[in-house]
Amino acid sequence: MQFDSSFGFGEIALAGSILVWFYQKVPAKYRAFKRQNRLAHCRSLRTNRDNIPFINNVSTGANVNFGFFLLTTVLFLALVYGVPSVQNVLEKSIGYAFLFAFPIFIFEFLWLQQSQQSTALIRAHGRLIRYRRFQR
Repeated sequence: MQFDSSFGFGEIALAGSILVWFYQKVPAKYRAFKRQNRLAHCRSLRTNRDNIPFINNVSTGANVNFGFFLLTTVLFLALVYGVPSVQNVLEKSIGYAFLFAFPIFIFEFLWLQQSQQSTALIRAHGRLIRYRRFQR
């Protein structure tokens, strides 16, 4: 059995050093990104917690995205169980199943993100109201 490798020791050492560098740098960059994201989230909460129309708009957007999520889920199930040719295509390849289900994942992600933002805004608004009530 002949083993022919196009990678030599130098290429393997280079790939190893790149991986070591990557794993050393990524956690620091991730922490910086996470800290910046948390700061932006806190600033957004602080500026919008007293804006009732904005809070209503965000919660309405979350409800709309939930409706789209349910609609795409029902349409996907109707296609899968109602159309035999779609069933045959989805049984052949898992990639096609993910492609057909991709809008479900997108709307679920959007719904969960806006729902979380809406809940955080409502809680921040409630804390602001309680604080103002005790200040009087």
